[in-house]
Amino acid sequence: MKSYVSLITLLFSFVVFAPNWLLAAPSHGEVLRVVDGDTVSFQTQSGKKLRVRLADIDAPELDQPWGPAAKTALEIWAEGKSGLIEIVDTDRYGRKVAYLYIDDENLNQRLIAEGLAWVYMDYLRDRSFISVQRTAKSRKEGLWSSANPTQPSIWRSGIRSKSSLSTKTEIALGVVKKSRSNICHAPGTNYYSRTTNFQAFDSLRACLSSGGRLPRR
Repeated sequence: MKSYVSLITLLFSFVVFAPNWLLAAPSHGEVLRVVDGDTVSFQTQSGKKLRVRLADIDAPELDQPWGPAAKTALEIWAEGKSGLIEIVDTDRYGRKVAYLYIDDENLNQRLIAEGLAWVYMDYLRDRSFISVQRTAKSRKEGLWSSANPTQPSIWRSGIRSKSSLSTKTEIALGVVKKSRSNICHAPGTNYYSRTTNFQAFDSLRACLSSGGRLPRR
């Protein structure tokens, strides 16, 4: 009888104290919208809409190099498509932290493999992502083609402490600025330093592909 009670107590403790990812079943549904390179809006088959932060990765911010590219890639791979999420946690903003699968492919891992996100070491669960990132880096995929790519966590702390990056830093990073009038200003051009309200791109081609245009001569 004593052993039976102990077993019941153990099972109860497991259910109460087990991490969320052990209790959550995969949720099938549709990716309604891609917010950025590691966040999507997901609607389950029951009609519930969730803000989902992709687990184990940290994609570049939209205002830093490779940020728009990461978002665009995720839009192509996932937006408007059916898939499933495996929820592993809820973050401090109330977003569900999850792995996203489309056609049985783990898109969290694909973003790492394509050089469009870093492994988020502070919250890493799937350690196989480390070797995937190592391979992407050795092949100079995506952001690894840059000499010194800036991790999003460092970029975010810099943005919070200053109203904008210095022009010298922007030029070093190769940031192409698309102004509010949709003009693409590359480093070294006439109005580059004067353009302070802009969307950042990692290349002139990416800026033009987004609907931007070259300055008039």
